Amino acid sequence: MLETLLRAHIGDEWRDVLDELARARNWATSHDVVRLGKSLAELSAAYNDVTRAALSRPKREWLGARLVFSFVRDVPKVTLAVREVVSRRALALPSDRPLRVLDLGAGLGASSWGLVRAFALLGQQGRIEVDAIDTDRDALDLNAALVRNVARQGDVELVVHTGLVRTWSDVESRSYDVVLLGQVLSELDVELSGEERVTKHATLVTSLLAQLESSGFLVIVEPALRATSRHLHKVRDAVLANEHVSIHGPCVHRAGCPALLRESDWCHEDVDLALPQYLVPVARAAGLRYEGITFSYVILSTRGVASLPPTSAVYRVVSRAMISKGKRELHLCGYFAQGETREVAATKVDRLDRDITPSNAAWDELCRGDLLEVDSPLNKNKPRVSRVVHLRLIR
Repeated sequence: MLETLLRAHIGDEWRDVLDELARARNWATSHDVVRLGKSLAELSAAYNDVTRAALSRPKREWLGARLVFSFVRDVPKVTLAVREVVSRRALALPSDRPLRVLDLGAGLGASSWGLVRAFALLGQQGRIEVDAIDTDRDALDLNAALVRNVARQGDVELVVHTGLVRTWSDVESRSYDVVLLGQVLSELDVELSGEERVTKHATLVTSLLAQLESSGFLVIVEPALRATSRHLHKVRDAVLANEHVSIHGPCVHRAGCPALLRESDWCHEDVDLALPQYLVPVARAAGLRYEGITFSYVILSTRGVASLPPTSAVYRVVSRAMISKGKRELHLCGYFAQGETREVAATKVDRLDRDITPSNAAWDELCRGDLLEVDSPLNKNKPRVSRVVHLRLIR
């Protein structure tokens, strides 16, 4: 499945469409590497400013950089975030009606297209209708223009209805199969203090969960920066205090996020998914990475308990492999054995090369973001995959 989704970037087939929309507005195209790189560097610096003061009066040229570069980079984030719920058909396109989606803070529509891409790559067919809500009319106009120019990915058709609002509380209450929050929380209420902001965003997320159909999902994707990721972890914990809310990814438990135990830690995805080759010179000109994609995400619902019980031995890989002489190490998050009890932790686990057996050989295949199942919970005091451990990769 991951091999399929590594085609998640929308690729060269969108280049002419994006460039033409930019050219019509006198913005830099992907061929204007120096000019586009300059705008992109300014945009990136503004987004990395936690006060976001620079975005209070954004340059229209920055919207061109979002269109030609950021849109392409952001589409795969939702594609990869929903890969598990789509692949096991917990989230599927209905056969008798369109899938109803609310894209809140939709911007150019990258989150909606990411959802479309996931269904298309995993072989589903159907129609998706999106209510795209934002405070930026120019971005919504581009969102609609993109749909007019493309409309389909494989056997999946996208229809978008755009709506301009002054505040998110203006959004009319409807029922949706999916609610998307793509890089929205990091832009909201930045003037508030930490806990006050967490409480406000937990209230927003809870209200959006109430707009889901009984089988629906709320998908939140945030930048992989430490501050934005840790804020998402805190919002997650606050929302899960409600026992009627379930978590479907990336966590395999509903306990407090162990990444919050140390100020230096945060949990995020880091996928070896390079930008389309034509955008590599632009990324270099802006001083940005081009060889991988990073993001943090949470998928929630009210459809029933999805997180695993304390006796479960399913873990998420939350780091890259650390290979040294004689062993291979990974950080795993899940329930570990602690005496007679089970305790959630994100812990470094190793397997010595001398202990390789057919039953634990899948350890060599594991990479960040993977799920694995072990025959019994690993020991927190001695987290090691021994010769007798049986494990299975769930990809």
